[in-house]
Amino acid sequence: MTGAELGSRLHSYAANLRPITKLGITDTTRGCMEAHSQTFHAEEYKQLRAEVTGLLSRIELLFRYSLIVVATVFAWLLVNSMSVSEAVGTCVKLPKPVLYFGWLIPPMFVVCAGLMARVASIRVSQIGEYLMTLENALGGVGLGWEKFLATKNSILTDTTTRLWWLLFSLAIAASCVGLWSVVFAANACPAAK
Repeated sequence: MTGAELGSRLHSYAANLRPITKLGITDTTRGCMEAHSQTFHAEEYKQLRAEVTGLLSRIELLFRYSLIVVATVFAWLLVNSMSVSEAVGTCVKLPKPVLYFGWLIPPMFVVCAGLMARVASIRVSQIGEYLMTLENALGGVGLGWEKFLATKNSILTDTTTRLWWLLFSLAIAASCVGLWSVVFAANACPAAK
């Protein structure tokens, strides 16, 4: 489609739109609509702030669950995967393929939870940008939480990102040690008598 064709289509579309006066909107109605619009956007602002609070809670819960999953799986693996036998030394209690997969669960969970937290964080940023637009339209000059935060560094996001990377690094390190111990352990512990 050429630019001229697009222009003529837009012109014909605009010509078919009904003028605002044909819709029964007068100056009095327009003033009432602006008041309703302001009320609507004020309520929308409140709802979006509540959504941001929920998303931030989700990010915190994902991190907390990641800590719990990592600690629980590693503790279970330490107790149930290896043993020491007089006959063979260090040996594995479970089949090696199961242990290989088990040692990879914590870092995989941290990555998945981190990605979900990142998506929630992006959504919070998008809502924050829109809230700033609402604050500019509805609020006083220079007033508003989003305007105040615009001049500050993002402490929460930076700290949370660093903690996620720390948790992921520790999970990778612990998994490497666990996998190394499984690879170099004897095949299986002797059956208990």
